[in-house]
Amino acid sequence: MTWATLIADRYQPLSLAGRGAFAEVWRGEDTATGEPVALKRTRLNRGEDLDGRRREVAIMRALRLPGVVRLRDVGVDGRFEVLVMDWVEGAPFPGEPGPMEWSRLRPLVMSLIETLRGVHALRLRHNDLKPDNVLVDLTTGRVTVLDFNLAAERPTDGGGGTPLTMAPEVIRDGVSTQASDLYSLGIVIAYGLLGGWPPEDYVAAAFSGTLTGPLRLQGVDPEAAAWVEALTQLDPARRRLPEPTDPELDANLSALLARAASLEELFLGHRALHHLPEDAARILGERAGDDPAAQRAELTTWVRRGEARLHAHGVEVPRVTLQRLDEPEALRAALARQERAEVIRVAEDRAMALAEVGRLADACLYLQLALVWRPPEPDVAPAAETLAVYSMAQELPAPIREARLELERLYGEGPLSRLLEAYESALNGELDYAEGLAQSLRPFVSEALEIWRVATLVLVARRRGRGRERLTELGPALAARGPVARAKVQRWWGQEHYLAGEYEQATGLVSGVADVPGLRLDERVAATLQLASATLETGRIEDAERLALDAQALAAAARLPLYEARAVWIAQAAADRVDRLHETDRALLAAFDHLSVTDLPAWLRLTLAAASARQGRCEEALELARRCVGNLTVQNLPEPQILATAVIGLCGGEPFDAQAFYERLDRLSLRSVRIRVQALAAVACRAEARLRRSVIFELEYLVADLPDPTRRLELFSATEALEIARRGYWVKKLGD
Repeated sequence: MTWATLIADRYQPLSLAGRGAFAEVWRGEDTATGEPVALKRTRLNRGEDLDGRRREVAIMRALRLPGVVRLRDVGVDGRFEVLVMDWVEGAPFPGEPGPMEWSRLRPLVMSLIETLRGVHALRLRHNDLKPDNVLVDLTTGRVTVLDFNLAAERPTDGGGGTPLTMAPEVIRDGVSTQASDLYSLGIVIAYGLLGGWPPEDYVAAAFSGTLTGPLRLQGVDPEAAAWVEALTQLDPARRRLPEPTDPELDANLSALLARAASLEELFLGHRALHHLPEDAARILGERAGDDPAAQRAELTTWVRRGEARLHAHGVEVPRVTLQRLDEPEALRAALARQERAEVIRVAEDRAMALAEVGRLADACLYLQLALVWRPPEPDVAPAAETLAVYSMAQELPAPIREARLELERLYGEGPLSRLLEAYESALNGELDYAEGLAQSLRPFVSEALEIWRVATLVLVARRRGRGRERLTELGPALAARGPVARAKVQRWWGQEHYLAGEYEQATGLVSGVADVPGLRLDERVAATLQLASATLETGRIEDAERLALDAQALAAAARLPLYEARAVWIAQAAADRVDRLHETDRALLAAFDHLSVTDLPAWLRLTLAAASARQGRCEEALELARRCVGNLTVQNLPEPQILATAVIGLCGGEPFDAQAFYERLDRLSLRSVRIRVQALAAVACRAEARLRRSVIFELEYLVADLPDPTRRLELFSATEALEIARRGYWVKKLGD
């Protein structure tokens, strides 16, 4: 197979790395960042299960986990689909030929187990865990799981995989569960211990479906043999991941408690945006008080139940677990007594109370609990519709996917689950699929659900540059539904004016929306953030910063990480516009990267890159700008890509082809002339004389036509852009 073109204008194939029955994998280069990538190319045959292929891509996008190969982008090369992924160095598990001693193998196994736990926490199963799909770099100890081609999320999704690692129930019935992955893990561990596959009699019995017991290894470390036996039990319900012994657990927890100056220091996780240590410490204090023995006993229970993970430097408790641990005493009592009606009542009341103060993620958890305890019923319960609305209102793919899977499990696929899948797909950039799903749905009687059906279509149209057309078509009918719907339409129109560079009109439309009666706290926060963003672009920096900080406080209290991140970014951008942004907060960047979106980390890096460059920290600016471009490989947002590429060029980074970049500006439909003005400065600085003269002439024309060319934009003002183009550089080095 030969390549027809550069993939997505940036990925250059270099050499064939491997070939299978249906796909090739090439080593390539991301020409925008210089990083190596893996290009998996599969022919798109007529009549193929394209929906299944789309689901594979959606699953990989959900897997933003350490230890899982990252999907960067999806492109097309003629009749081939190309998945662009991180290039991972290493060799198939355990990283070298031959048997490996347990002392060396154990850390690799523990890393693999942590990754598998993360996959399962997302309600996914790999379905093809085998040595070839686990790459190990022994020089770094890095373990990476590959190839999610057969991964499944729905209970109805069939099993599959490689016969040598396939669980007995999959061979027998073609049905897999997460326990099937545990069986495969046991065989993978045995492969590392033995330097090859299990004994022939065991393999033959597995193939024929006549196994009578788990895999019992002889001549290996007793602990390793016990792990393999526990993972390869014939009964899936009896398969268990290894746990620390009681003395180990007690000693490790005692040491952690003794070292921690406060309960908050005991816990791992992002403090900024996600507030994990703070919330974990509060819940532990409420349950165990100030007594170290009681705290150790409580933590032991959390670890034993799989609610917390013990690490060398602290205890990790995922957000969803903290939500469960924070349940009220009345609910715990009702659950203990198995009082169905009381569980439902308390859970739904708790959900409504949490939603009132903006805590939608917590509210969703209690709605799911109430739905699970409801008796079987033919119609979708009102709580299910509320769950759908609250999950979409968070505007993050992860909670939407969680709600969709739960509703599909309880009610099967229907209009509600299709609406959730449509909006989730739109957020992930799968525009054709999202639009098709949303258009297949009839208008909902519920105003709240209809808002989100229209929101999906508007989001898709906006990503294609046709938002105004879609709003003109659908907005009036939705606005007639009621004040909440009308406020939503008004905000969408405000966003259209913002994207067109009409900032005064945008602020006029959004002002007052936050005060519309009937809006939840999260909706008021979203409206305030939209107003802050538009206000910033009108030049009222202090007003914008005040609005952003007010919204940040509300979002933090409500544990709305996406909204808090938006508020933080607007406040940082406001500080940058008046040169008050002097250093890069790496912990904050890490917290942004932990969000299940790519645009906000990219915009924050762009803001920090601009500040670093202006202050002469060119290497830091280059690193931030390249990471910004890297953040935007899944959601193809042209504005920050263009601006970050301009920073790379202005700071002397390579690669930068001024002519190609100039041609790219002509092809892209950019938000407004302001983006082009800033990008042209980079072209002029790196172009040959003829193109440089042409760009300066264009800049002079554009700058003269702008209403306020001296106002600072994302990188610099239009007047500064022209000055930079004329003198031929932005910054040289620190101190110049």
